[in-house]
Amino acid sequence: MMTISPETSANEKPSSPRRHTTLLVATAALLVGGIAGGMAGAAIGSAGPSQELSETDAALDESASKLDDAERQITELESEIDTLESDVKELAPQAIAADAPDAPQPSGPAGNLPEGYPFVVQVSELPDQVRNWYEMGSHTEAVALAPGVWTELPPGADMESAIAAGIADGFCASVEAYERDYAKRDLAGTCW
Repeated sequence: MMTISPETSANEKPSSPRRHTTLLVATAALLVGGIAGGMAGAAIGSAGPSQELSETDAALDESASKLDDAERQITELESEIDTLESDVKELAPQAIAADAPDAPQPSGPAGNLPEGYPFVVQVSELPDQVRNWYEMGSHTEAVALAPGVWTELPPGADMESAIAAGIADGFCASVEAYERDYAKRDLAGTCW
């Protein structure tokens, strides 16, 4: 039950637990004993609510102390978590590198690829001849196999599958050098 006084509106609680308890005690006394009984009850029971208020204050102080302790512990835990996350970010790449076996060299249809290859490129970035050729096939991405040599990357395919298809497109001299030095065989494809 909430009692509204001039100091409080219908949407807010009384300003303190003491005020709230005092109002509840006074209201209960008036309802149970009538006005005369309520006045007598207030005079006789003035020591009772005071003791209740002291006990309530003590309980509130204890709860506030426990809440402060809990907030301090949460702050400490958050700090520890931040430290652990920082350590993991710092140490994870080192641990992965230490545990990982030497990475195999990327290979073409029949051998290793030049250093830095393969990588995916946008067809729009290719030289005119190769770009036009791939755009006729509605391709938007290609795989660079070597300088001046590409293979188409069909939608949904991965780079390894595109390389394994054994197609090399590009400038004729570059394609011939790629076939000789890396593929070790003649590949399908178009050159200019």
